[in-house]
Amino acid sequence: MPLNEKEQNTDPFNELTPFTMDEIEDLLEQLEDSELNGKEQINEEISTIDSVKLTYISKMVDDASSQIEEIFKTVKQTNALPLDEIKSEIIPVIEEVTEIPHVYHLFKELHSKDEYTHRHNICVGVISGMIGKWLGIEGQELQDLELAGLLHDIGKTKIPESILLKPGKLTEQEYLEMKRHTVYGYQLIKKVPEINESIALAALQHHEREDGTGFPFHLKGHQIHRFAKITAVADVFHALSSERVYKPAFPFYQVISDMNNGVYGEFDRTVLYVFIRHMMATLVGKRVELSNGNKGRIVLNDPYDPMYSLVQIGEREWVDLQVMKDISISKVHP
Repeated sequence: MPLNEKEQNTDPFNELTPFTMDEIEDLLEQLEDSELNGKEQINEEISTIDSVKLTYISKMVDDASSQIEEIFKTVKQTNALPLDEIKSEIIPVIEEVTEIPHVYHLFKELHSKDEYTHRHNICVGVISGMIGKWLGIEGQELQDLELAGLLHDIGKTKIPESILLKPGKLTEQEYLEMKRHTVYGYQLIKKVPEINESIALAALQHHEREDGTGFPFHLKGHQIHRFAKITAVADVFHALSSERVYKPAFPFYQVISDMNNGVYGEFDRTVLYVFIRHMMATLVGKRVELSNGNKGRIVLNDPYDPMYSLVQIGEREWVDLQVMKDISISKVHP
């Protein structure tokens, strides 16, 4: 969709600037100094997080997933949403998980379990909350956003299990019924008088897309609530990055690259930019394989378009993916 003049002047994607050789040399010198002074400390910190914090976080997410499964069963049976229980038991878990500073390790852990259906709700709540923080959302509004992420798929409690758990391809009628989970979710949430309308709108609109290709109403950018735009990014990222009954998990870089290229419809550019910038920042220092077969490590990302990285190959060779657009990252190594 073409941008108007005002959007062209403010959109960070329109200000792409390749790195100069002087900038590369300065940045690499700073990076080398930083590595010499802090490599042992960083490794020790990450090791501590891996062995202690992530184990604790993983158990919290597992327990919350089991609890939300029981809550969703109650919703299915009673057609009523136990909001007080969710706010007192589940939302505090989501808030604590979003506090972890090392995002790459967090998301690796969130995608590492076999169980998907109910874990997905917790993880979308977490990812939505993290995006909200990166966007400057705080206080009660942030809690509402986390609740919106958690409840985005609540309408699936009204979808027959024969459709919901079907391992093969859905028929046209089954697919139409599955898509109605957005409407069912909206109707369920709207019945709770003390809940913010933005949470119901996120459930209704999280499959809408900026270009009008989504559902259920083919809304376009300005017609879609901000919570739905954020939840949409969180939902697609976690769904594609997770192992499912009918498909394997897609590689991390492929997921965010496809999202950036509009493979799954157009997302809000500001939300997607902030998400990708923070996610790509977690890859700095990671070993990667490029599409031309070379192997190296990411030393920094373009600040205007973080999908483009500077990759060091060997001792003194670098590939600036902003300049060499025929080359891309094909694999990220642990």
